[in-house]
Amino acid sequence: MSQKAWITPIPPVFKISMTSKEAPRLSFFEIIKNPRRFKKTRTEILMDATLRFGDVVRLPNPFTRMYVASHPNAVRRVLVDNAQNYRKGEEYKLLSKWIGNGLITTEGEFWASDRRLIQPLFHREIIQNFSEQITQSAQSLVNSWSKRVEKSDSDYFDIKISEEMMRHSLVIIGWRLFGQDISCSTDEISGLMTQCQRYITNRMLTIDFSHSRFRKNLQRLEVIIESYSTKSIPGSVAELLTLNGYDSRRKLDQLMGFIVAGHETTAMALTWTLFLLSKHPEIQSRCRDHQEPEFIRAVVEESMRLYPPIPCISRRAIADDELMGFRIPAGSKIIVPQHVTHRRPDFWKNAEHFIPERFLPPERGEILPYTYFPFGMGSRICIGQQMAMLECQITLSLLLKSFHFTPLPVPDPKPIALISLRPDREVLLRATQSGTP
Repeated sequence: MSQKAWITPIPPVFKISMTSKEAPRLSFFEIIKNPRRFKKTRTEILMDATLRFGDVVRLPNPFTRMYVASHPNAVRRVLVDNAQNYRKGEEYKLLSKWIGNGLITTEGEFWASDRRLIQPLFHREIIQNFSEQITQSAQSLVNSWSKRVEKSDSDYFDIKISEEMMRHSLVIIGWRLFGQDISCSTDEISGLMTQCQRYITNRMLTIDFSHSRFRKNLQRLEVIIESYSTKSIPGSVAELLTLNGYDSRRKLDQLMGFIVAGHETTAMALTWTLFLLSKHPEIQSRCRDHQEPEFIRAVVEESMRLYPPIPCISRRAIADDELMGFRIPAGSKIIVPQHVTHRRPDFWKNAEHFIPERFLPPERGEILPYTYFPFGMGSRICIGQQMAMLECQITLSLLLKSFHFTPLPVPDPKPIALISLRPDREVLLRATQSGTP
């Protein structure tokens, strides 16, 4: 039987069978034996649970039924075939306290009307036309790094990659949203974003008593975004929202969501990609020497397989359902984890290895449906995926043409599943200007 035969058709509507059973359960002891583990290494917990118990696993939670569903059939069922039965969970209500009621947090007709309005601004042709601005921003980054080498006493410099990529991605999203340069505010915006995300993540997992500090950071962030919004130029996203009658609060919510989703995920994709390339000099050399667009794209795609910028998607079941033969009662919380499905050894050969060629023909044709979804899936697939991929490809191409990256003798970063998949420590790399002996 071929691998593709494993992905069996599922009718969009069906009755729960009488033979459906309870999903295997992960013991609560697996969590409490290391109290910090759930917060710091949720990626490992969900992966371990899948490898030990299978396609659908019930997680220990005293307040609600919670399941992790990583098999591609279950992914399709939750995000595509029966998506109307799976709504966004309470995490998104909490997230809305930070980014408001925009495309990320809303549902139903409110979401659909916003999506119809904004979708054309992220059409492939429009984003391709925006490539010149991305190139200019990436070249400015290259130039600033080259000046660092010139000013240094050596032929290289050490760099905090995630910090630099955050700043770079903010500049680019600023041009798209406001049509202007926001580079003078990127450090402050990035710092405020990190503080807000830390508070929201803590509230999702445990308790955080720093609400007053969160409100202060959020208010300052909103002031900065609104100041740029009021000066936006024609053709920008902010200008479109104004012309379509969005009041200041609704416009601010949309812009906040775009900044959070549009800069952090791309910055993390670039950070993890450069980290992986520093560990694989032969792949880095191929990118630099040949500048093959298809190969550089494959490098980014393989990086997002191993380190998907959004590590998991959560949903809440409205009515009873069945996943992979297991009962899912109404009200259950379902976690669909990209970072697990992307690494399952039953669907990916050498799943833990960095092999960009798997995203090139003919190997690309062997990737099974619903096993790879870094931008989500179904009607709510990321609206900015084309822009994110283009930004990653152009930025990597220019950086690798000018610099060679090597890892420093420090511990490798591990992924932390916050709202995005962040490294647990700063990613430190050594950048040597290409052509330097």
